[in-house]
Amino acid sequence: GSSGRVAVDLAAKAAQAFPEAKDKIIGLIAGGDSAMVRAKEGCEDSENEGMTALDNYNAGPFDTVILISASGSAFYNVGCGKAAADKGAKVLYFYNSKKIPFRTQQLFERKVNPVVDLCVDIGPQAIAGSTRLQGATLAEAALGALLVSALHLNRKNVAMAENYRTELVANMRKGIEIIRGVLNIIKGFVIQEHEIFSDPRSNFRRLRDETAWGYV
Repeated sequence: GSSGRVAVDLAAKAAQAFPEAKDKIIGLIAGGDSAMVRAKEGCEDSENEGMTALDNYNAGPFDTVILISASGSAFYNVGCGKAAADKGAKVLYFYNSKKIPFRTQQLFERKVNPVVDLCVDIGPQAIAGSTRLQGATLAEAALGALLVSALHLNRKNVAMAENYRTELVANMRKGIEIIRGVLNIIKGFVIQEHEIFSDPRSNFRRLRDETAWGYV
């Protein structure tokens, strides 16, 4: 899903900005690389798939594994987290909901090498459904800042590592103000779209245009 796409995207961006990290930062998505362009339903629902996800990478005590799931409920992450922690890797779990299933909670309660809980609760999604726009945006920003700061520290750029997060938040706030400035324009499109969808004369959910009333 979108969380897996965030992982692959962050790894690609890190490799571009920090070439020395190209082979050290790897993004994985349930269902494999092809799931980036064509959704594969059910892949994240397999704990066994997660258990074997890192087999080709020899993850161990010198590695860090970051799991991402907006709901914190993906079976794939549970399997991956168990396998990585069993091999001694440092495992972090970034998710956005206080309510998580017992299988996920067990990762944090392991007696040996427990998974680190990184919950940033954002409440109900502004846009419902599988898009998870809020969760994906937050994961991209928060984990991106964490990753870039670590890479700057690796280059001994302490000041850049410390300032990156602050600059990111400042730029995001500027972006939000720009969006607020055009919300009234967007509002008009939403109202018009709703009117067309709602009108029984519209062509919505018809196989072809049967009326001249409009189509979305």
